[in-house]
Amino acid sequence: YMGRLMEKKGTEKNKDSVLLNKVYTQFNPCRLIYFRSLSAVIVGCYTYESETQKRSGSLELFNEALKPIASNIGYSHGILSMTNYNSDNDILTGCSDGSLRSYTIDASKSPMSITSNETYQMSSKMILHHDYEKVSKRAFAGLADGGIVYSNDLTSPIIDYKTIKAHDYEVWTVCKPYPNLNLLLSGSDDTLMKVWDIDTGKCIAITKSHKAGVCIIKKVPGSDYLLLSGCYSGYLKIWDIRKIGSAFSPIKEIKIADQCWDFALQEREDGYMIASSCIYDGSTAVEFDREFTIKKQCKFSEHKTIVYGVDISPADESIYTCSLYDKMLC
Repeated sequence: YMGRLMEKKGTEKNKDSVLLNKVYTQFNPCRLIYFRSLSAVIVGCYTYESETQKRSGSLELFNEALKPIASNIGYSHGILSMTNYNSDNDILTGCSDGSLRSYTIDASKSPMSITSNETYQMSSKMILHHDYEKVSKRAFAGLADGGIVYSNDLTSPIIDYKTIKAHDYEVWTVCKPYPNLNLLLSGSDDTLMKVWDIDTGKCIAITKSHKAGVCIIKKVPGSDYLLLSGCYSGYLKIWDIRKIGSAFSPIKEIKIADQCWDFALQEREDGYMIASSCIYDGSTAVEFDREFTIKKQCKFSEHKTIVYGVDISPADESIYTCSLYDKMLC
């Protein structure tokens, strides 16, 4: 569905979106990434069978019109998290078996294919979310048991992992926003957002500003100090990392939906475009000015089950979303 639709429909603050295409994946889609260099969308899937307690997953690749290109199916692990990796065609996945796994989209062939590369066994616990810092080539992961784990340079001959018991409940998100700062942020189902010194492993700040589980934390594009968090109660909170102390507060908060699980951010000349997956509340696209005041918003309600994955195509502001149980990609 189209974020740019908001520009075409006049000045109304709230508009519905238009569905351009939809398709169904083979496994349950959990995360997705739009590849600008390939004009393609890759979807990471996760399936849990309660009777056998078996977890499985796949990677599935589509062109931007959502026509299937390639898939790697039948993994013995589910994919719960994805980030870009070292090159434009690489991804790093966080998996239910506690590993990070890298893949390359091979565009030299027609059709394109997915190639498996390295596996990094970060933990024995399920990885729920991870971040990757290209400058230092370090990985950071949030775990299902409340821990966070991070590595040294993944290209080193010997890779070391450091684990911290960070929260009492699941760590839904981790964020390493700035290469020049040794700070890592974590958000959990315990409603806490914490800031960690990754050199010492000590927590240097805690905020209790969220009234529900903290689901996602990201750096604001184009800024050297602003962060954005989203929580299960549907609020976005803006943070100034320069004001971090033993306790700190958001500089602004905005209600955008009933829930907020993940979001994609795109900087514009006059502000920002944010697309959010809203779990049981579908998904939404919001246009903000530079002060994070809502200018326009549109809602997408095609999905009838939990919406987890979301991303934006920078070229035309098409927005891609996926829902877990009905296996729908839009």
